[in-house]
This record gives sequence, C-alpha cells and structure tokens, in this order.
Amino acid sequence: MDFDPGQIFSFQRCNLGLVATSHQLYAETALLPYKLGSFKKFLHRPEAPWEVYVRAFIGRRSEEQLRAMGEEFEVVGWDPKTRDNRPYWGTGVQWADAFAKDDVEALCPEWYRRRVGEI
Repeated sequence: MDFDPGQIFSFQRCNLGLVATSHQLYAETALLPYKLGSFKKFLHRPEAPWEVYVRAFIGRRSEEQLRAMGEEFEVVGWDPKTRDNRPYWGTGVQWADAFAKDDVEALCPEWYRRRVGEI
C-alpha cells in the first residue's frame, strides 16, 4: 500500500467531517438567536437593583452579538424613586454604551419620563 500524505488531512479518513460541518453550522447560525429573538426582561425585585443582572448579561455578549440585537431588548425594572416599574429599551449596542457611560436613563423612553414628571 502506497502512502499518500494528502489522506492524513482527509475528513473522510480521519472522521473529521462532522467537526468541520459543526464548525461551519455554528459560524453560520451563532448570531441567529440575537437577530431573530426578542429580549424582554421583567425584573421586579426592589431588594436587588435590576441593572446588575442586565449589565452582567450585556457584559457577557460579544460585539457581534450586541450588534445583532435589534430594537427588541426591553427591560422593565423596579424604580424605587417612583415605586413603579420603569421601562427601558434599545439595541444591544445602545445598552452596552449606556452601561459604559453609566447612563441607563438614556434608554428610558421620553413618554414615560414625561408621565412621571421628570421632563
């Protein structure tokens, strides 16, 4: 039997076809949950600030994942000042920017801030 060095790297001979396919499938589909999904969190826990949980979630996302998130990242968090649930929403990139600037209030819609007399 002759030795063919090209067969060492053959997917069929080394049974690596599934690994290559899985890698390709992952590369092609990894962002789909972020592109197609909507992220809605209702965090009503006065004893624990909701920002901690959302900041941790956003902090674990890659730049690609944050860019893939559309306008569907919505959080309703407890506001101790108004003693009410306060809405916030934006894209993944907007959330990351708001946390970087410590300005989550920028994601609270104007209609709500007007309703509670902040503007």
